[in-house]
Amino acid sequence: NTITLLVILATSNIVQAQFWENNAIYGGLGGQYGTYKGTVADINYNYKQKYSLQVSYAFGSRESSNIPADYINESKPMDNVGSIEFLLGRIYKLDKSGAIRTNIKIGLAANNIQYATNYVWHETSTNFWTGKVTNYTYDNKKINNIGFIINPSIEFVLLRGMGISVAPHININAHRTSYGGQIELNFGILRPRLKKKLD
Repeated sequence: NTITLLVILATSNIVQAQFWENNAIYGGLGGQYGTYKGTVADINYNYKQKYSLQVSYAFGSRESSNIPADYINESKPMDNVGSIEFLLGRIYKLDKSGAIRTNIKIGLAANNIQYATNYVWHETSTNFWTGKVTNYTYDNKKINNIGFIINPSIEFVLLRGMGISVAPHININAHRTSYGGQIELNFGILRPRLKKKLD
């Protein structure tokens, strides 16, 4: 009946309000710069603005680090890294409202790394179809490994549903340690509603 429906709706609203008082779920999208340049996207869960869980994907690319000095080609070989990361964090408020906070995150990454190797010199030649001039061939090697991630961030919660975060990012793995910085736009539910002060 109508009364039962109203009770269910009221209870649902109370439970939902209580959930968002203790939990925050939001996404992030941005860029990374350093050893590699690229993009990063993530999903974040915060509990009581104290603990965090982040699942992210980062992709970076750079000009190959071992190109021969006499290499001739309009397009240079590229090294690429794609990482799926799982991070746990501890949040510390830098002001009472939590509008500025730091999130100390560490975790593991599944890395997919591609890099140019085995350069072989040959007489300079021109591709008939593309017109590109080249004097080397090379192989693209792919490897997969596990990395240890250090990714502490400072988050600026501009609104309850939007913010900006900046962070150093270090990926330590058996192939190569990469490092750099990240800047992201965050969107979703970043914090609880601010409680109004009573006069």
